[in-house]
Amino acid sequence: MIASRFFRIVFIIALSHSLSLAASASLSVGIGGIVAPNPYIGSGGTKTAIVPFFYYEGERLFVEPDRIQYQIFDKKVFSIGLISAFRFQGYDPKDNRALAGMQERKAALDVGLVGTYISDLGIFSLTALTDFSETHQGDELGLSWEVPFPMGKNWLINPSFGLTWQDKDLIDYYYGVSNAEARAGRPAYQGKSSSDWFVGLGIFYELSQDWDVISQFTVQSLSNSITDSPIVDDDNQWSGFFGVVYEF
Repeated sequence: MIASRFFRIVFIIALSHSLSLAASASLSVGIGGIVAPNPYIGSGGTKTAIVPFFYYEGERLFVEPDRIQYQIFDKKVFSIGLISAFRFQGYDPKDNRALAGMQERKAALDVGLVGTYISDLGIFSLTALTDFSETHQGDELGLSWEVPFPMGKNWLINPSFGLTWQDKDLIDYYYGVSNAEARAGRPAYQGKSSSDWFVGLGIFYELSQDWDVISQFTVQSLSNSITDSPIVDDDNQWSGFFGVVYEF
């Protein structure tokens, strides 16, 4: 969830920049450090990693690290796209002693639609996803608002705000505890649908014609549907990324 949202926000920053330069296809690759939240007990709260970064922007096809999007309708200010998105959630209890006795929760592949509207007030996006991999068998709706602010010749500042709704099947898969998994201090828990909000800030700097620096910071709330789970110990989460990108 966080990774998907992070790469979507970073992609919009880069896309806004590239649209101001040219309408032709472009490919960018890079590398950076990411701090990602992990809400599960015994996880330490966050995990850090060095990750590759890339995106491809064509006339209708967009490829990002966590998703592929194809525009089926595009009228410049309003577009509708088909998307397939990887959901980097879950855990392996072998890696976390506090989750001993739990079944592994796996990452998933979701598919759906995204609608985007660009106005003087910013970029509005509505995303609907459902589980294609039959992992969590749930659905998600997301609404986001991005406001890119060009600052001089080389800077772009991008504050963002959004809401995410996830149904009970998705929440139960990643945060539920079945009767067979229940232990002393870890009662059974059945997930319920959840509505969460997030705020973010993206910063883009053009070092040269080919090199760019991208950073993104996001804070997300977790609703009671998630925090009431006995395997979760965080109420709010934050994530961050800082990287260098080369544009071909």
